Parts: sequence; structure tokens; C-alpha cells
Amino acid sequence: MNYLERIWGMALAEMRSARRLARTWLFIVAGLALAYPAWMGMAFSHHYLGAYEPYLGMVTNVRYMFTAQIGGTMLLIFSIGIVFLAFDLRTRDRQSRMHEVLDTRPMDNFGFLLSRTLGITCIAALPILLTMGLAIVISFITQFTGTFRFNIPQPHAFWQFALIDLLPNLFFYTAYVVFLAMVLRYRILVILVGIGSIVALYWVQSVVPYQLMDVFLWTSAQEFPSDVEPVFTNLLTLLERVVLILLSFGLIYLGAMAHHRTDGPVALRRSMLGFGLVFAAVLGFYVVFLNSQLQAEARNSWYQAHQAIDTQTPYQVLDLQELNGTVQVQPGSNMQMHYELKGSVIAEQGSKGLLFSFNPDFEIESVELNNTPAAEHSFVNGLLTIDPEKQYKRGTDFTIHLTAQGSPTDLFEYLDSGIDLYGTTVFNASNLRILGSRNLIF
Repeated sequence: MNYLERIWGMALAEMRSARRLARTWLFIVAGLALAYPAWMGMAFSHHYLGAYEPYLGMVTNVRYMFTAQIGGTMLLIFSIGIVFLAFDLRTRDRQSRMHEVLDTRPMDNFGFLLSRTLGITCIAALPILLTMGLAIVISFITQFTGTFRFNIPQPHAFWQFALIDLLPNLFFYTAYVVFLAMVLRYRILVILVGIGSIVALYWVQSVVPYQLMDVFLWTSAQEFPSDVEPVFTNLLTLLERVVLILLSFGLIYLGAMAHHRTDGPVALRRSMLGFGLVFAAVLGFYVVFLNSQLQAEARNSWYQAHQAIDTQTPYQVLDLQELNGTVQVQPGSNMQMHYELKGSVIAEQGSKGLLFSFNPDFEIESVELNNTPAAEHSFVNGLLTIDPEKQYKRGTDFTIHLTAQGSPTDLFEYLDSGIDLYGTTVFNASNLRILGSRNLIF
């Protein structure tokens, strides 16, 4: 039997051990009792009341709220349950009189803790997946009844939650609690710190700006799915999950250092590997944080530049009379634009240059003003100014030929929104997020 087979065999043994615990079934019953009534209540509200109250119909549509409702509820319950499944690993071995046998096992400390982490992760994930799967089956069955029908959840949302959200999160939190059990020793401290960490994480999620949710919210259940642009996952989410798994392995390695049995000459190498993985994970989270901050700063700089125009030169207004041209779209890749704009200056004070707002991720290839090629222009912070040094009097007519190409950024849209996702917390803009978190679809 090789190393991986031994790890999986011990993981199965841990699953059998946890399955016999009353607390395991207590959390399964608690998850069902909280998730199913809420899901069915939302379905009934949407079916009978959604036609009379549009807002209620939107927030109770189980097709889009399914993973957030059932998956999110059960993930929270079993995150707490993991604390009570993993806080007494050593004590359970002694109570079952297995600790002496396990101490003589042909398995190093890391493999021993990894196998038990995998076992507890599986015993927590299976009830969630079976519960959600049963709900989907019920939804399909109701499609053949004439009285009441549950909306079928979006398949890609379910699979994203199951593969991208659920398993990495449960594995991380199990590894974290196992690490606490090895380091703290006292079971009451493991419980307090474990549950306290969940409370602290949810509190942080409620107060940090929305753009930092990629750093502190490790599930996508709150990112409501879309029929217009179904997305399974993205590169940033995958990077974050990889970082989360690296952190989990690092914690298991560090927990193995604190195990009462030493690993001999490999202990130093394993400890260095553990610290290295934790450092790599912290660095990965910093990369995610930096990406989120750069996006927010870019959006804020665009907003400030446009706000300055509105404040300092509100009279710089043009009357666009005619817009002709062609747009070649390669969805998700590139846009090629050829525009002809005809207009005039209508402000009493005239206009210094001809000012337009244009998506900053586009590249201006050529500008022609009144049949004059290569017209002087500047393009900064989404503000395109043509012939910026010339003062145009009121009534001046102009014709502009513009060629540009590129892939637009959705961060540039709705800079003057009354409720800006990038200017508030996730809970303060919860209703806005139901309408979607993307400003454009390309």
C-alpha cells in the first residue's frame, strides 16, 4: 500500500468514526431544518406573490438565489460543525482506545493529519451536496405537476458552488481547526477560537469595501448567477482557491510540527515547507488584494477627473447632432470602431477643445477633425479632448472621424451612480447586487 492509499484509507476510517457521532447528525438535521423551509418559503412567495410585487419576485426567485440560500446556509452550519468534529481528535482516539495503535502507525504526522482533514471535509461536504441535489431533483419533478412548480436552479451556479466554493472552503476550515487542535491542546480554546474566527470573518465581510470581497469572501454563493452571461468561474477566483488550498496544506504541516510524536530528521524540512506554504498563501492573498485595490483606484481616478470637469467647467457642453459609423465586435475579445460625429458648440462661454467621455481601455488609432487628419488630441482618465488648445465659440460646427479599438472595461460605466458598489460595503448594496455586479456585457 503506497502513501496516498494509506492516506485515503485513514480518511475513510475518519469518515466512519465521524458518522457514528451524534453531533454529526445533529448538524445535518440543523442544516436541513434551516435550509429547506427557507428555500420552499422563497419558492412559494415567488410563485404566488411575485406577480404582484416585482421586488419580492426578484429576491425570492430560487433559480438565482438557490446557491446563496441552501448552499450558503449549510456551508455556514457545517463550518461551525467542523469545529465540533475536529476539536477533539486526540481525545476521541483515547476514548476509543486507539491512540497507542495510531502512534505506532507507519505514517508521518503530516499524512496522519491530512487524512483526518480529508475525512472530516468529506463527511461535511456530502450532506450539503446531497441536500442540494435532492432539492434540484424536487425542482425537476415539480415541472410535471400542474399546480406548483419550483424554478430549476441554474446548473452552472450549482457546479461552481460544489467544485469551486464548497470543497476548498471546507478543506481550509477543517485544516484550520485541526491546526488549532494540535497547537492549543485545550478543547475549549479550540472551540472558542474556531467559532470566533467564523464570527470575525463574517464581521469583516460586512464592513470592508465591496471591491475587497475577493479577498475576504471565499465563496461565490453571494454572486448571483445570470442567464444573460452564464459564468462558471474566472481566473481571479481560481487563483484565490489555489491560495486557500496552499494555506490549508501549510497549516497541516505546521500542525504536524505541534503533534506530540516527532517525525525525526524530516521535521525541520517539513516545518520549513509549512512556513513556506503559509508565506506563499499570504503573498497570493496580497496579489488578490492589490488587484482589487488597483481596480478601485483606477475607477476613483476616472470619477475624480469627470467630477472636476462638472465642477470647474460645467459649461463645456456640446450638441451631438449625428452619429454614423461601423462597429465590429468580437465578443469578449475586441471591438473595432469607425465613427463619424457631427455636432456644434452650444455653451455661452464656448468650449476649450472638444471634450468627450470615452472608455479608457480603448486605444485611439486616429482622429480627423473637419477633414484635417491627425488632429491633436489628449486621452487621459477616460476624457478625450480633441484640439485641446483651441477656444471654440458658440455655434461652431464640427465633424469628427474617429477610429479606435480595444476591449472595454466595465469599471468605467456608471461612474455617477447614486449607489456605487465600489463605494460601499456588500451588505449596504445587497439589493443593487441582485440586479447584477457587471456594468456591461461584452
